[in-house]
Amino acid sequence: MEAPWSMRLTINRTHMPGRHWLDFEGAAYQLQPEGNGTTVSRTTAIRSGLYPTFYWRYFVRMGVEAEHRYIMEDLARRADQ
Repeated sequence: MEAPWSMRLTINRTHMPGRHWLDFEGAAYQLQPEGNGTTVSRTTAIRSGLYPTFYWRYFVRMGVEAEHRYIMEDLARRADQ
């Protein structure tokens, strides 16, 4: 049996300190075999409560990137255990 290479999920709540303005609604993971390992990528659906959007886009991106970094570092740490 071949393993699945993608996964989608709905995020029904998040508790991110200091980021009450940013809601994560869903995520999709793609796994790509690469050499002796696997590359994992994530796409996230978000909603921001900050307006005007063009002004806050940089900060929203920083919040999403921080969340992705946290999840990927945690995933790598658990894989190494």
